[in-house]
Amino acid sequence: MPQLALIALLAVAVLMFKHAVAHFYLQSTYQYVNKGHYGHPGGMLHSAIHVALTPLVYLVSAPSLLLALGIAASEFLLHYHIDWLKEQITHRNGWTRRTDASGSRSAPISWCTASPIWSLLPCSSLTRA
Repeated sequence: MPQLALIALLAVAVLMFKHAVAHFYLQSTYQYVNKGHYGHPGGMLHSAIHVALTPLVYLVSAPSLLLALGIAASEFLLHYHIDWLKEQITHRNGWTRRTDASGSRSAPISWCTASPIWSLLPCSSLTRA
């Protein structure tokens, strides 16, 4: 396997691992229940945690400082808005979610085996109201 492909695969694996840690172990109930309120500090804190963990991937691939700052800013904006949008879709469709983050802590293994596109979809804990 070419070295660049191996580095890319390792970077994606590290990013998925850090994403699972941020969602399943570091996300508090305060963050979880407030991600759907635009501009709420809970949602911003959750996105900031993701950004703070991203440098783990730099152990695999070290970008320039300018690129690293661009990645951090982009990740914060994208993650915040994707989570907010998921909450809006959930609410508008009359679905319900667990109201605390602890219910999600049992699923990291199955989540990590899913495609990264999973982060764009509502959680499997959704049910019709």
